[in-house]
Amino acid sequence: MTSENRRQNIALEQERWQAALRSADLLATHAEYADAVSRAYYAILHAARAVLLLEGLETKTHLGVSQLFNLHFVRSGRFPPDVARLLTRLQAEREAA
Repeated sequence: MTSENRRQNIALEQERWQAALRSADLLATHAEYADAVSRAYYAILHAARAVLLLEGLETKTHLGVSQLFNLHFVRSGRFPPDVARLLTRLQAEREAA
C-alpha cells in the first residue's frame, strides 16, 4: 500500500467510525438499543482499523483487527486494556442482539 493509499484509507475509516458513532447515538436516543450497540461496535472497529493503518497494519477480518490491535497497541501499553475489552464486549453484544 502506498503512503497516499494509506492516508486515504485512514480518512475513510475515520469517516466510518464517526458516522457509526453518530448513528449509535441517534439509535440509542430512540430506544433502538440493539441497533445502537451494533453501530457502537462498528464505530470502535473502524477506529481500531484507522489506528492499525497508522502503523501500516491492515487486516480484512474483525478477529484480525482485534488481534492486531491487542498485539501492537494494548500489549505495548500504548492503549489501555479497557479499549480491547470494550471492542470484545461490543462484538459479543452485537452478536447476541
